[in-house]
Amino acid sequence: MWPFRKQTTPSECQLNHPTGQGVEVRLADLINMRHQTGVLGIKTRKRVHTLLAGGERSPFKGRGMDFEESRRYQPGDDVRLMDWRVMARTHEPYLKVFREERERPVFIVVDNRKGMRFGTKVAFKSVIAAHAAA
Repeated sequence: MWPFRKQTTPSECQLNHPTGQGVEVRLADLINMRHQTGVLGIKTRKRVHTLLAGGERSPFKGRGMDFEESRRYQPGDDVRLMDWRVMARTHEPYLKVFREERERPVFIVVDNRKGMRFGTKVAFKSVIAAHAAA
């Protein structure tokens, strides 16, 4: 430890922080932060025309789990997507077309090991990381 630096204890850190939340992360604080989501300036490559991106049906056809339609086979199509039941009825090759999955879950992991249990007089690194992830 440096002789000219004063070590900050957790109780001092909590007292010096304006909300007293510098040492531990409370679930209620993280839930209340959901109203501050507009603070981040997230830039996208393409213009988003709706706020419900991800909750809407995708216009793109692709590999997914939701059946969209059957269509006639065209040379070069993937034979694994052949709709054998329709082909048995019509005696012509048909393919199953699925709706592409566009919504993917995002997991944000915060390191909460001993190395994160220090910081400034305002807050520990673990608290700042949890607030950034929220």
